[in-house]
Parts: sequence; structure tokens; C-alpha cells
Amino acid sequence: MTITQILALGVRLFAIGLVLNALQQSSYFFQALLDNRENMLAELPYMLTSAAVPLLVALLLWLFPTRVVQSFVPANEEPALEPLTALTLTHILLLAMAFYFFYDVVVALIYHLSLMLVSGRGWGWSALLRLSPDELAGLMMKLFEFIISLALLFNARRVARLLLKVSS
Repeated sequence: MTITQILALGVRLFAIGLVLNALQQSSYFFQALLDNRENMLAELPYMLTSAAVPLLVALLLWLFPTRVVQSFVPANEEPALEPLTALTLTHILLLAMAFYFFYDVVVALIYHLSLMLVSGRGWGWSALLRLSPDELAGLMMKLFEFIISLALLFNARRVARLLLKVSS
């Protein structure tokens, strides 16, 4: 197996995680239908967005996992995994960790943004000003984690080299 094949498997596992999250989010939609809530129309965009967006992303990741992986691991840098070097293993583990954190952050950001939509605060900078200090801190922390996870995804090879250089 090559690095691309292993990471494509990880991308598909990520897609499965997104589907599970979408199923969890859709349960709120079905519960609201069963409860016959009066404000159902106000919550409808939130409920559809929080379930549909992860499903759409999961479908794209499931159908095109190698294209996603090739954006992080160029084909010319891809050695065979026979033998597995410390650099290759560290690179794979860092990418797996980065995908996990990216998944966690995307789910949390969908939650925060859809909460802003449902609460009637609207979108844009004015909506951010109306957040409570706790909500604003949580959203800013998730945005910071989003940037860090993207940086780790795109620079995993460099970070792996640095880790091996520091550890030896």
C-alpha cells in the first residue's frame, strides 16, 4: 500500500464520521417534527443545514478520497511503504491526527454558525458583536483550531521532519 491509499482510507473514515454526525443532527429535526413545535419554520434552515452540509461533504470525500489526499501528499514524494521509514510513519500519524482535529473543528463550527442563525442574530460582524463573551470565546477558539488543523494538514511533512530532527 502507498501513503495515498492509506490516507484515502483515512479520508473515507472521516466521511463516515461526518455521516454519523449528520445522523445525530438530523435526529433533532425528526424530534422537532414529532413535537409539532410552533417555531419549526424558524429552526428549519438550521436543522437542514446542520444535517445536509456534513452529508454533502461526506459524499464528496467518499467519492474523491485520492484527490483530497493528493492535495496534501504530492505524487512525486510518495514512497512505497516497504520498508516504512520513521519519517513516513510520522507523516502518516500527523496527517491522521490533523484529519481528526479538522473533523472536530468543522463539526463545532457548523454548530456555532447554525446556532447564530437560529438565534436570530443573523450573519456578519454585527452578529459576532451580539454574542455573549463565552460564545465569542468558544467561536474564536474553534477558528484558531481550524487554522492550526489546516496548517498541520498542509505542512505535515515539514512538521514530521522537525519532530524527527528534535527527537534525535
